[in-house]
Amino acid sequence: MEDEMTTNMGIDQNKLALVRLCLENAGFQDIRTKQFQEVFVFNNGKNSYEVQFHRSYIDDISESKLKKEIESRIIPKIKENPDKRISVSEEGLHVMNRNSD
Repeated sequence: MEDEMTTNMGIDQNKLALVRLCLENAGFQDIRTKQFQEVFVFNNGKNSYEVQFHRSYIDDISESKLKKEIESRIIPKIKENPDKRISVSEEGLHVMNRNSD
């Protein structure tokens, strides 16, 4: 079985690793990708969370700006919305119900 970090060609693997690291640093655990590598599923030991980064958002943002956005905007929005999916795109952050796992 291929390692999940090498299966999605063309996506900047450093940016995906940065997302994972920021989530870990915010206290989330059991961080894994779902369907596509742009979808992260994780928990804090009590609630589950899902965040989807649109491919164009990941492609167009620098690593330093991505880190800043995750820490200042995305993680607070995730924590405010347990058991929801947060969609991250150029248009902003959108909260929606999660699909069944």
